[in-house]
Amino acid sequence: MPCSFRDYDIYLERLESYKGENATSIEYKIRLTRLGHGNSYAANGYMIYKEDLYSDVQHSIKTFYSSDGSTQFRSYPYTIQSSNICKFFKTNYRQYGQSWIKPHTNFPYIPEEGICPLPKGKYYSKNLTFEDVPLPTHAPRGLWKFDQRFERNGKLIGGLMMYARVTAKW
Repeated sequence: MPCSFRDYDIYLERLESYKGENATSIEYKIRLTRLGHGNSYAANGYMIYKEDLYSDVQHSIKTFYSSDGSTQFRSYPYTIQSSNICKFFKTNYRQYGQSWIKPHTNFPYIPEEGICPLPKGKYYSKNLTFEDVPLPTHAPRGLWKFDQRFERNGKLIGGLMMYARVTAKW
């Protein structure tokens, strides 16, 4: 559920995809596009699931922030602990992400009962911004880093690092 009463704005600044240790099963080809003349950027491109993803794939998102905007990041407790990918999409993604991500992608709709495996495919992202991302109501200002990782048997199979700036609304 988007935070409509928050006192800040979020601007996506940078994306960095990374490959797996031995094999890459999830690949991102996403770039940022400036929206208008302001500080807003949108993610455009695609991600590829090179195979059906079963519950043996672990997913996590760790969050970090830097209040002064430097690269000296501190860990932030707003984290999604490692869990199997099917459980993640059935719970966290449905609750926090699907409503603001789905209008900008062809990624499958995840029903209440979930989907497992997640189907192999190429899923686009078009004009996806962080404007409606559900962060806490009073998130610290500064530069944030979101480290999304996919692992199988303890080995990285793909991931995405997202950087966003949180600024005061007033």
